[in-house]
Amino acid sequence: MLYSKETDEEDRLSRLYCFKQGSFDTIYQFGYNSATKAYEYGYDSKDVNIVDKPDTANTGVFAMLQDGEDYRMYFLDVNNYNLLHQMVYNGDDYVIEDHKATIQISGLPENIDARSIGMLASSNDSSAVYRFYIFAQDDYQTLIQAKYNNNTGQYERSSDVPVKTSGINVDASSFSMLYDSENYWCYFLSDDTVS
Repeated sequence: MLYSKETDEEDRLSRLYCFKQGSFDTIYQFGYNSATKAYEYGYDSKDVNIVDKPDTANTGVFAMLQDGEDYRMYFLDVNNYNLLHQMVYNGDDYVIEDHKATIQISGLPENIDARSIGMLASSNDSSAVYRFYIFAQDDYQTLIQAKYNNNTGQYERSSDVPVKTSGINVDASSFSMLYDSENYWCYFLSDDTVS
């Protein structure tokens, strides 16, 4: 999982996350070092614990975002692919979001590929705009997009997004989204490298 934010020096700090092998409550962070042009374990980052994760939160299907105020982590539910579990970083650990622990997703087709999800937050003039992404099975040229509706308190399907992979072989079971304040990026694993 990736996210990006602007630092005080107006640089962008991008991070990559993955679970510690054999653990469902510890994530490793890798910071992007522009000098080496690589994600490095521990570079301007630390390991983070996940506290009191719900039993039905699927640790194999998660996404993260930074919305300008909070760092958030989302898990797809193991029993209901139309339900997200939301956790927030409190400065030490990821904990259950007090005011909105679960969020419904409406309008998804029945043939979604529930192996991977993406999340983004971008800003408009007054607040963050949250988006959820998932692929349909056997259609990895179109990202299904759902936008958070503040009035209904759920994600609702909106316009889908075409994805052009330039003919490379991608593993859509492992993708991540990133918004760097200027551009939206979709990352795939391909031949054991990020493309």
